[in-house]
Amino acid sequence: MSDLYRWVRAESSLSNICRFCMNPGDNLIVPCNCKGSMKFVHNSCLIKWIIHSDKKQCEICKYAYQIKESRRPIYLWGFSGVSRTDIRRCVRGILMLVIALASLVGGVFLIFMDTEQRNHMNENPYSAEVPEPGASRSTAGRKRVEDYENEAFFGKLAIIAFTLLGTTFFLVVQCAWFKKFYDKLARVNREIKIDAKKQRLSTIIEESSSLPSSWNSRD
Repeated sequence: MSDLYRWVRAESSLSNICRFCMNPGDNLIVPCNCKGSMKFVHNSCLIKWIIHSDKKQCEICKYAYQIKESRRPIYLWGFSGVSRTDIRRCVRGILMLVIALASLVGGVFLIFMDTEQRNHMNENPYSAEVPEPGASRSTAGRKRVEDYENEAFFGKLAIIAFTLLGTTFFLVVQCAWFKKFYDKLARVNREIKIDAKKQRLSTIIEESSSLPSSWNSRD
C-alpha cells in the first residue's frame, strides 16, 4: 500500500471542516497552500467568497487561486448578490434621471412653442397693442415686438441653462455610483470554476512526506 493512499485514508477519517461555513463534508478541496484545518474549503463556499470579496488569492497564505471565470450574458444577470439598499438607490437614480431628461425635453418643447408664437406675433404686430399717446401705430408695434423678443430670448436662455446645468450636475454626481453599482452587478454575475486538483495533489504529496515512519509499515 502506498504512502499517499495511507495518508488520504487517515486524513479522511478526521473531522475536517470548511473554514468558511464550518461544516464538514466529503467534497472538501485544498485550493491553496494553507496548512492544518485552514486548508479545507467547500468549492461552493470558495466561489461565493471570491465573488463577493472580488479577491483571487488566499488571505492567509497569499496563494493565487487557479480559477477560470466567464461573465454571464447581460440578459441573464440577477440581483442575488446586491443589497436592497443599492437596488433602491439605483431605482431612485433612474427616476431622477428620467425626470431631468423629461424637463429638458419639456424645456425644448416650450422654446419651440414660444418661437412659433413669436413668429405669429411678428406677422401681426398690431393685433394686441394699444399705442401710447403721441406715438404712431407703427412705432408702438415695433417697440412691443422688440420687448417681447428680448424677454423671450432671456427666458429661453434661462430655461436651457438651468435644465442643462441640473442634468449635468446630476450625471456627474451619480456617474461614479452607477459605475460602482455596475461593477458590483457584473462581479456577482460571473461563472467561476476552481481548478484545485493540481494544487490538492501537490499538497497531499508534500504532507505525506512528513508523516511518521510508523505509518509506512502499515499494510
